[in-house]
Amino acid sequence: MEVLHSPKGFSLIELLITMGVLGIILAALGGLFTTTSKNYSTQSELINNQENARSTLDFMARLLRDGVSSTVVISGTSPNNTLAFSVIEDFGRSTAGNTATAINDATKTWTTNQWQNYYVNIHSGTGSGQTSKQIVSNTATQLTISNSSPWTTVPDTTSDYKMMSSHSFSRSGNTLQYTKNGSTVDLSNYITGLTAQLVGTAPGIRVDLTLSAQTANIRQDTGQTSSVTLNSSVKMYN
Repeated sequence: MEVLHSPKGFSLIELLITMGVLGIILAALGGLFTTTSKNYSTQSELINNQENARSTLDFMARLLRDGVSSTVVISGTSPNNTLAFSVIEDFGRSTAGNTATAINDATKTWTTNQWQNYYVNIHSGTGSGQTSKQIVSNTATQLTISNSSPWTTVPDTTSDYKMMSSHSFSRSGNTLQYTKNGSTVDLSNYITGLTAQLVGTAPGIRVDLTLSAQTANIRQDTGQTSSVTLNSSVKMYN
């Protein structure tokens, strides 16, 4: 039996044309994949940036709600403000046995040195008006303040005190820094603006906050970074 074979096959030119068309298609698909991947990366970075800015602003607002309105200080020029304020952490009335550098409260059961680097104020009674005395140590019932700033009037059993913590938010470059009782940490990166504004009078002051942030990388479609601006109004009742 005779086996028939087709005399025709693909010519070299046809193979070259086919390979060229396939090359064009693959190049287009590769470009589409690269563009899609970059767009996805950009969108992911923008979403992360927004979430980071929102969580940072929420953290600031939560602390500020516990702050004392009369202690709020806003310095610097917008959008490079520094926001500082104090928070009441504990309070009570002094008992007997105080000295120029110590105040006692026999009703307390504090943990040793839990108030180290906080501050104590006398807000009524004997010694009223003495503020921002830094606590260097404490026992279960006694606060010891710095020798460099002793009581000018030693508190007695009529003296009401408050323990305070100091807080501030400020920018260093595009990093938002948070300081508590003199200890500073980097809170958030890529923050390009912090604006704070006091509205009203105490009690019931409102602080309007604006936080601006931007992505680290440049978008392929616009050649620019992406930015977000968030706002929060915080009512203070202390």
